[in-house]
Amino acid sequence: MASYANSSRIDMAVAVIERGEYSNYTSAALAFNCDRTSISKRIRLLIRNRREADSLFKQCLTNDQEQALIDRINYLSQRQMPLISRIIKNLAKEIRGAPVGKN
Repeated sequence: MASYANSSRIDMAVAVIERGEYSNYTSAALAFNCDRTSISKRIRLLIRNRREADSLFKQCLTNDQEQALIDRINYLSQRQMPLISRIIKNLAKEIRGAPVGKN
């Protein structure tokens, strides 16, 4: 798997190609020390960068659910409620619709 550093080099290569500074993938790949095929796939949106992929495949809540959780945390913080990890975990489970239990 690609590291974050390699992913950022690919991002930079894609950016310069899209700005027109490089006319082909090979020259950009050589300049940014990354794989030409990865640049091509990223431009054609066949692959995502590492951060987007991690967010997509490891995210437990939707963006709307995350915002609801943030709103509840802010509400409880304003009322000076103690926000321990167990409470936040239970709030997240409640928002997600999972049964709130010991796990």
